[in-house]
Formats: sequence, structure tokens, C-alpha cells
Amino acid sequence: MKKSQRLVELQRYINTKKEFTAQEIANEFNISIRTVHRDMLELADLGVYYYTKKGCNGGYRLLSTKLLPPVNLTEKESLAVFFASHSLTYYTSLPFDIDLKSVMRKLYENLPEDSKKTVDKMKTILFFKNKKRDVKNDHLSKILDYCGTNNIFELQYNSISEVKKYKIVFICLYSENGFWYVPSLDLKENKIKHYRVDRILQIAETNQKYENIDKLVEKSFDFTNFENPIKLYVQLTKLGIRACKDNPYLNSNIKIDKNGESGFLTEIIDKKDIKFFGDFFIQLSKNAIVVEPLEMKSYIYEKALELKNIYENHK
Repeated sequence: MKKSQRLVELQRYINTKKEFTAQEIANEFNISIRTVHRDMLELADLGVYYYTKKGCNGGYRLLSTKLLPPVNLTEKESLAVFFASHSLTYYTSLPFDIDLKSVMRKLYENLPEDSKKTVDKMKTILFFKNKKRDVKNDHLSKILDYCGTNNIFELQYNSISEVKKYKIVFICLYSENGFWYVPSLDLKENKIKHYRVDRILQIAETNQKYENIDKLVEKSFDFTNFENPIKLYVQLTKLGIRACKDNPYLNSNIKIDKNGESGFLTEIIDKKDIKFFGDFFIQLSKNAIVVEPLEMKSYIYEKALELKNIYENHK
């Protein structure tokens, strides 16, 4: 085995083992103890961090910050990884502590010259826009570590009206429209809720476990299991159809007339979301006429009167 290949394989080996002796490496790669020490010094120069223990029980232990062995990528794969990393720069907060500029610099420097020219050109024409929110996500990294475990936490959450306390199990983490959300199981109500991470004030461990965490991730994004289902029927103009197609919660059950100029929307929603969807349809004015439910029509009517009273003296 060539030395360069052996160093790559050695890096993979110690990343897996974490703790090992020189004799174990010598046996694994059929090399001398002296060669092991030389190879370990070369890996240290490459950024593989470890420390040595002396004595009869001595050896090496890999530190938590480790350097991964090289990965052979095609040019297209390298470009995809580069711009995937580039897209993360549009976030003000990430759930892991990394220097994105350093990551992209390493990727860029290892590209061949013609690929660098491709990247330079694409950086001027390809963008991944994401609205940057001026909010703090102090607990983002910790929450990522907590997700997927069965640990129970106490949460202080800054809701619209007051600071509330919850006993929850973190499920997963996602980003939408510039905000980070953490779907969690509220143990008091036995219901999955989506908490905005920047509104979380405090997280406390309870040393308690929740036994059944199976399929919680799938349930977190199941928006069809309603407590109080109610039918939504809306008449749409061409502009209304377009707006509803752009709404991820309303784009699956739109029917368009043969002329293509109008249509209607039928959907089952939760009764608690009447105001949420009502506010959306208010923006569309005559392009979306709610036929049912009656509660949403009444809500839109009251909001329209409120707006009329505000602006009637500004004609």
C-alpha cells in the first residue's frame, strides 16, 4: 500500500476507533511501531487532533474536533457541495458552529482551475435567497443535540401574551422563511406543537425519559390530523388561483374551470386556524371569496369593518 493511501486509510481507522495503541495500528496496517509514530505526526500536521497517553496503558485518543479523510468527488459533485455551503450563508444562525468562509475556501482551493472559473461565474448568477431575520437563536445548537432523544425538558417560551412554561420532548428542527422551528411533543396536552426557536427563553433538563418516540417526526408534519375539522370552500379568480398555488397549505385541492380564468378551492382545515387562513384571504380581496365556513366569513367581515373605520376619514 502506498504511503498516501495508507494515511487516508489510517485516518478512517482512527476516526472509527477513537482510542487505540501504536501496536494496534501496526498490526492493522502491517507496519513497524516507528512507522506508526511517523504517520501519526504527519496526520497531526494535516490537522488530525489527538493526544497521547504514556505508560503501560498508553496510546492515542482522538479529540472531538477531527479532520475527515479526503473524499473523491466529481466536478459536478464538488460544485453542488460548494453552492450548498454557499446557500447556508443566507442564514443568520445555524445549529452547528462552523466557519462557512473556511469551508468554502477549502472546497474552492481544491478545485481544478477550470472548475474555479465555473464557480467564479456561477457566484455572479446563482443565488439562494433566504430572508435574514434579526433574531437571536441562542439555543439552536443545544436543541439539535436534544432532538431525536427521549429526554424530557422544561421550556420557557415567550408567547404573544405572556411567558409560558411547557414540559416537552424535542423531535426535530427545520427552517422556514428565515425562522427556525422545533416541533415538540407537549406532554400536558399530548399534542405536537411547532415552537419558534428565537422565542425560547430557557431550557431545563428534567432527568426524565419519554418512552414512546416512534414516528414522532412523521407526525410532526402531518397536517391532516385535526382536532376540529371544518370544510373550507373558496371561489377564486385567476389571481386567486395563483396566490393559493403559492401557499404551501392550500395548493393541493384547487380546481380550475375550463376557461382557466376562475376556479375554486376545497380543503379541510382545523377550526383553530380560521383566523390564520382568514388573514390570508383578506389580502386577496375580491380574488378569493370565502363561501364557507360561516365563521371565517364573519371574521373577514369584522376585519373589513375594522379597516373601514380606520381609513374612512382618509379619503
